[in-house]
Amino acid sequence: MSDKKEYIGGIIKDIFDLPSPKIQESRKKDITEFVNIAINGDTIDSHLVLDISNDEKPSVAVYILTDKRLIQIDIETDIEAKSSVYLLSEIIGVERKLIESDRMEVRIIFKNGLVGLRHPKKASTTTAFFQKIEQIWAERA
Repeated sequence: MSDKKEYIGGIIKDIFDLPSPKIQESRKKDITEFVNIAINGDTIDSHLVLDISNDEKPSVAVYILTDKRLIQIDIETDIEAKSSVYLLSEIIGVERKLIESDRMEVRIIFKNGLVGLRHPKKASTTTAFFQKIEQIWAERA
């Protein structure tokens, strides 16, 4: 998907296609605009959309890797969306650890914070996404 509008459409489709939690369809236009603003003209490399719900708060995490930044967007099912932006040029390190026999944790450490995620060890899409970030860091080191 080289066309930015088409790629953003794919991100939005992935958000609204999640079986759970269901983001209200009426929020599609606002979330699309929010994602566009967060990307802010960057070239999109890849993205990852995950259900990060817990017992108290159903929500979705969207990670967007661009040519310059890692953008993390958290969307609650019916309330708010917020984004955090991390410059790829400011990666300090990458940590991985096995936290249970079937779960892993990855942390990308930046000068201005960190992005961390626990996921099933067999979640190959998640692993591949964060490996791309690690490769970018290794190439710049």
